[in-house]
Amino acid sequence: MVTIRTILAVAASRHWELHQMDVDNAFLHGDLHEEVYMHLPPGYSSSTPGKVCRLLRSLYGLRQAPRCWFSKLTTSLRAYGFYQSHADYSLFTLRRDSRILCVLIYVDDLLITGNDHGMIVDFKSYLARSFPVKDLGLMKYFLGIEVARNPTGIFCVNANMCWIYLAKPVYLALNPLHFLWFKIMGNSLTLGHIILILSNIGDWLGNLFILH
Repeated sequence: MVTIRTILAVAASRHWELHQMDVDNAFLHGDLHEEVYMHLPPGYSSSTPGKVCRLLRSLYGLRQAPRCWFSKLTTSLRAYGFYQSHADYSLFTLRRDSRILCVLIYVDDLLITGNDHGMIVDFKSYLARSFPVKDLGLMKYFLGIEVARNPTGIFCVNANMCWIYLAKPVYLALNPLHFLWFKIMGNSLTLGHIILILSNIGDWLGNLFILH
């Protein structure tokens, strides 16, 4: 989150464009560099029983899949001329004279920004030739964060994620008053409610801290 906030702050202060792309079925594009075998998939018939398949590419569910995909994408970006940050390996930068292009990766989501529109367009075209991608245009959502922009700055809203974190039976089953007043009066909190809240309050506060 620190890198994302830094990129957004730089883009806002320098009035850079923020674009987003998504790679389709990213884990299927990774190349395996070790021998991995699997049973024949259901529905596939073989004249020779006992045969297995050797995988040439990664699959979803493979332990190596995230690493294989990130390695494949990193190789592609470096071939284009990007420099990989040592502080955050998901951040790549490219400088050409006074022009700069930054790409931040989160699995199959790419956040793209820079001070030259043509440079952004050229990179998008390169990526589309390398992988099946969806061009999502100007950044609106990234990692569940809603992003809005006007001439005064960039505004990030985590409202959806707050509801996702809080929309759990332990929270929705309780009246909001229960969180405000820990009182046992009439049909208010029971001992079971108190135990339930206290056993989950750490997780609840931790989730909100992540969103901060």
